[in-house]
Amino acid sequence: MFAWLSQRITGIFLMFLIPWKIYSGYALTGQVPRIEGLLSSHIVATLDGLLIVTVIFHLAYGLRVMLIDAGIKQEKVLFYAATALSLLLSVYALYYIYWR
Repeated sequence: MFAWLSQRITGIFLMFLIPWKIYSGYALTGQVPRIEGLLSSHIVATLDGLLIVTVIFHLAYGLRVMLIDAGIKQEKVLFYAATALSLLLSVYALYYIYWR
C-alpha cells in the first residue's frame, strides 16, 4: 500500500518539478520569457535535492512494480529492497549535493 501511494505522490511532484527545472533553465539562457521568482529558484540546492530524491523513489518503486508484473511474487521483499536502495541512493545524492 505504501509503495503504491508513494509512487503516486512522487509522480505528482515530478509533474511540477521537472517542468519547473526545464523552464527556469531555458529562462536563464533567454530562450523563453522570464518569470522573476522562477529564475532565482533554478539553482536552489533544496529543490534540486527534492527533485533527485523524488526521481530515485519513483524509479525504485516503478522498478518494483515491473518486477512484480514479471512474475516475482515476493512483494514485501521487493518493497524493502526498493526502499533500502532508494534511501541509500538518496543519502549519497544529498551528500554529494550539500557536503561535497
